[in-house]
Amino acid sequence: MTKTIFFLLFCSIIVSACANETNKPTDYQRKSAIKDSVKGLEEDIATYSKAIKNDPGDTGAYYLRANAKYQLHDYKGAIEDYTKVIAIDPNSEYAYYDRGNANDDLKDYTGALADYNKALQINPKDDDAYENRGLTKASIKDYDGALADYNKAIEINPENAAAYGSRAVLKDNKKDYRGALTDFDKAIMLDPDNEGTYNNRGLAKYHQKDYKGAVQDYNKAIELAPNDCAEVYYNRALLKNDQEDYKGEIEDYTRAIDVDPEYALAYYSRGIAKDVRNDPTGAIADYSKAIELEPGDADAYYSRGLARITIGHNDSGCNDLNTAIKYGNKDAIQAFKENCH
Repeated sequence: MTKTIFFLLFCSIIVSACANETNKPTDYQRKSAIKDSVKGLEEDIATYSKAIKNDPGDTGAYYLRANAKYQLHDYKGAIEDYTKVIAIDPNSEYAYYDRGNANDDLKDYTGALADYNKALQINPKDDDAYENRGLTKASIKDYDGALADYNKAIEINPENAAAYGSRAVLKDNKKDYRGALTDFDKAIMLDPDNEGTYNNRGLAKYHQKDYKGAVQDYNKAIELAPNDCAEVYYNRALLKNDQEDYKGEIEDYTRAIDVDPEYALAYYSRGIAKDVRNDPTGAIADYSKAIELEPGDADAYYSRGLARITIGHNDSGCNDLNTAIKYGNKDAIQAFKENCH
């Protein structure tokens, strides 16, 4: 059994760039502008912590420290600081909004929805809060609620590119491909440099068997972010598989791995492609790496088991098939019966 998983890119949930208007940036905040590097963000956090020590009621420092923690993926730490802002200023729309983003990243969808609801109670015209609440609703399969939120975001701000992009993804999932393409086109017109939207439009075109158009969109996404688009390389590789361009498929999986060396599914899929090209040894190496990264991957054990049996390593191959059965791969049951005694 071969896994085929296309990846949608969601770039909408972001930390608000706006601090509470009652707390204008001070000199220390300007000097400690958020940097791209981890070291820079850690330095920012130290600066904000010093400011908080000097003035425990400085909501601006708490808020900016939370944003820095968020960018370091310290979502729990960010939530603590956003919560501190809210305790000092219960009407801080941005603190609720950004805490909602952090809760969503932690998959605390109930908490995220409560925070977005509060942000919208404070500011019913916040189109970004509607859009992000829609994403959270989509995560819990409340697709009608998500669509209503995307529509509201667009009603409030007809130039909200992210809302068009998110609504397009929802329409694509509901097989409204024409409606999805219309929204993707609008999103790209408003924000022509968003690689995620090109990737997602490429998927919509793929679903309509417009393979040439899909490749063009994947290529554009890669052009915009060649070192930050492992999923786009992966999607393009799957398209090349459909076109029986196995050499190109392997090259794109390799590019995806170069961008994200811990991309387990790319290793697994590259292993499948190598199997197809009669390279079981290379395939085994990739399956092994996928298993190292995802120890419970039943499909990787199943595929590695068959590849090992192919090159005469029956004992280790049968062990893999047995493990695949343990983890729930049903195809491994028949393979074990046929090859293992």
